[in-house]
Amino acid sequence: MKRVIAILPGPRREVPNGCDIYRALMPYRLLNQQPGWQAHPIFFVDLWEQYRQTGRGVWANLIRTYDLFVFPRLFAGSDNAKQGMIEFINLIQAFGKKIIYEVDDDYSNEYRQVVPGDAISLAAKMDAVTVTTPLLADMMKSKTRRPTYILPNCIDSELWRDSKLERFKKDKHSLVIGLTGSPTHKADWEVLREIVPPLLAANPNLKLLLMGYEPEYFADLPNNQVIRMPFTRYEGYLQVIRNCDVILAPVVPDDGFNLSKSPIKGIEGQAASRPLPSGGLGGAAVIATDNPVYRLAIQDQENGLLVEHTPEAWDVALHRVISDTTLREKLQRTGHKTVYKRFDIQHRWKWWADAYADVLSA
Repeated sequence: MKRVIAILPGPRREVPNGCDIYRALMPYRLLNQQPGWQAHPIFFVDLWEQYRQTGRGVWANLIRTYDLFVFPRLFAGSDNAKQGMIEFINLIQAFGKKIIYEVDDDYSNEYRQVVPGDAISLAAKMDAVTVTTPLLADMMKSKTRRPTYILPNCIDSELWRDSKLERFKKDKHSLVIGLTGSPTHKADWEVLREIVPPLLAANPNLKLLLMGYEPEYFADLPNNQVIRMPFTRYEGYLQVIRNCDVILAPVVPDDGFNLSKSPIKGIEGQAASRPLPSGGLGGAAVIATDNPVYRLAIQDQENGLLVEHTPEAWDVALHRVISDTTLREKLQRTGHKTVYKRFDIQHRWKWWADAYADVLSA
């Protein structure tokens, strides 16, 4: 029996089933159902506080219980914190246990200040690193000199295909375009700044859904055509995406930080099942900036559109998808079909099992 303890970021009280936590838990839930594996999640802050309060004696028994520890997105905000975390890492390894550093963003702070502290030196102390894309793998391998495995962000078909989940109601005559994300996308979304207002004005039944963030340059858009929503629980998030006919994923293509992101926004858009007017199920039609990240999930003109990151190219792509029902349904249907072949955790949990087994045998 291989016993894995999956450490989740933050304290339990501050992370009520958010998207990142749900995605982090997906492979462990499936892994736990497989013969020869046992996975147990615990929140890092809870773990760290217990370690500092109880000391090494109590922790020796816990460490002996597990074979592999997985630490996601760990960073130290001060030299004292770093020293304490390194001591904790050394203690785990002193018992012959393996530790993996897991990350799906660039935490090096090389291109953008992402974390208020040092992540790379902690990752370099561990036995291996797991990331979500090849470009992020190259970066982490070069900085940590650790064996690095690619475990892509996936979706759970049991949720994204579940027709029993309550859906947010929308006017059946409306076409909803979804733009979701955090304030880190301010520069990415500027490519839409000048084209969205005339697009809404020319299409009264068109609605723009902004979830999680609204840049100030969209503040004057007509209220009757803009749906503003905060981030929500994962189940609520997927219901919102189900009501988006089109999902947009604009990113500045030469931003080094963006090149370490994953195409999860497009993947989840394609996965969000809904009945199509012509019959059968489809996802949202995805339009994304043509860059190496979105090429991992989208084949241009087949299961989505990849566009040059200019207002002119985005304007053409949006008008095509809005006006051409046949094209939109093709992208919805094909994207929905291909995403479950490539990114369904119900099958892809094996990638985690293989990577973890490799680290344990090293």
